[in-house]
Amino acid sequence: MIQNAFQFVLDQSECHYAARSIIRASPSSDSSATLEEHLERSFPSFRTAFAECLTGEADGYVLELPGWAGESLERLEETTVAVFDWYGARSTPRRPAVSREDVTDPSHWFHWGEHRAFVLCFAPCFREDHARYGFGRPETFVMFQHERAFHRRHPQQIPVGVRRAVRRTFDEAGRGYEYDIGAVPTYD
Repeated sequence: MIQNAFQFVLDQSECHYAARSIIRASPSSDSSATLEEHLERSFPSFRTAFAECLTGEADGYVLELPGWAGESLERLEETTVAVFDWYGARSTPRRPAVSREDVTDPSHWFHWGEHRAFVLCFAPCFREDHARYGFGRPETFVMFQHERAFHRRHPQQIPVGVRRAVRRTFDEAGRGYEYDIGAVPTYD
């Protein structure tokens, strides 16, 4: 269980898996720090979390950033590209740069080393009628849900009925599932 601001978002989420997910967290954000400083400070916990995802000890990792990183959808896209590129430059093998089109593509997976993760962003730019609403939290969260978390629960593919049930729950809460910076991935 993480002990940071993102836990509040998990606790409020309509996602059927959120309450059972084990999401490791970065250090708390500092509004006076740069994005680069946040990434440098969080990199050890990011690496540890991804290693734990391979063994089943964790389902993912959340990078907590100040609200300014997601104050608008355009800024959130820029932030997400910068985060992917920063981590990608430290991956073995090194990952190529990504584009805005990549991070807004619902089928895009983040690659780092031998890992693949589905990325969801929760930010102040999303209103309460959006599936990525942060429930009033002032922070921006970039959550990396490791593919192993999906495979542990659904080894072949997430069943269509499960996908429909998740979307229905979000719809009933007035937060229809949107396909921008985070959607349900498909396996290759």
